[in-house]
This record gives sequence, C-alpha cells and structure tokens, in this order.
Amino acid sequence: MSGDYTKVIFARDGDAPAPDRVGRTLRWTTAADDPQAFRSVMLAILEGSLDRHDRWATATLGAHEAARRYLEPAVSHFVRDQSGWETAWDGASPVGLVQPLLYVDGQKEERPMGTIGYIGVVPERRGNGYILDLLQRATGSLLGRHVWRIFCDTDTENHPMISAFERLGYTRGNVRAIPLQGWSP
Repeated sequence: MSGDYTKVIFARDGDAPAPDRVGRTLRWTTAADDPQAFRSVMLAILEGSLDRHDRWATATLGAHEAARRYLEPAVSHFVRDQSGWETAWDGASPVGLVQPLLYVDGQKEERPMGTIGYIGVVPERRGNGYILDLLQRATGSLLGRHVWRIFCDTDTENHPMISAFERLGYTRGNVRAIPLQGWSP
C-alpha cells in the first residue's frame, strides 16, 4: 500500500452541549492504571482496522511498533496526559479505547484545543454501535477539560466513524489527502 489516502475533517465547538445520547453501561479503565490492557486493546483494534493508515502502519511497521507509536504521541504537538486515555469494557470483555489529546498550541482565550488521537472498537464488537459510546466518552472527556474546539479527522472509507461523528454533533469539514509514508497518525 503506497501513495495517498484521504481523510475527512470534523470539528465540534467546545461550548456546544455535551452529547445527550445515553449509551450502554460500560466499565472504564485508564491507560495510566492499566497500560498493558490499553496496549493489548490497541493491538486488537489495529487488526482489520477500517483506517487505511492503520493498515499501512501495521503492514509496514508491524502491529507492535504501530501501537507503540500511537501510544507515544508527539510531545511537540500534544500534551502527554494519559488520564483521559481509557479502555471500555462490557463485563470482562474489552470493547475498545479512546485517546483524547490536547494540542500544545491552538489555545484560544486560555482554553486548549483538543482532538481524539485514537479511537476504535475491537473486531469482535464492531457493528454493534459501540463507536457511539466511545466517541461520547472521548467528547465528554475533552469538554470536561474546557476545550474551545475539538478537531478530528478520519479516513473517508471509515463509514461507521463518519456516521458517529455526525450523529454526535460534529460538523463535517473538508477532505484532505495524506501521504502514506513516514509517521503521521
């Protein structure tokens, strides 16, 4: 796999009310409390991911190295704070994870700008609407940090993620081409 792939941008105003969708009752653990579980779930999500960058990274770097790089966001761009990085569980089984991040730059009136560095559902739970629960949690986490805007993107071929963004009140923006080379999640 080489060349470019396309991503669609989504944004949400930090002053907009939190999503009112009531999801399932899931149990949440933080990456700081259980880093091994978070990493294991990340590896499971990378398997069969709908995102072309994930597939490229896994094929090029291997799943463990791709996961390591996702788990070490560039400190020049993002505040390294794992307190909002969470694994979702339905009973004893993992459902997925969220990795909300704050940008180092992008402040407005002393409020940070946020993004969702990574979000995903494990393969055996895909197609059951869990992405809405995960996105609601990540959005709430960022709103709780008083961001002025949440700025995200997803692969144009990841239709469940696009639908989730739209259902939870994110505004769809432009499509941009991203080269599949180097490391730029």
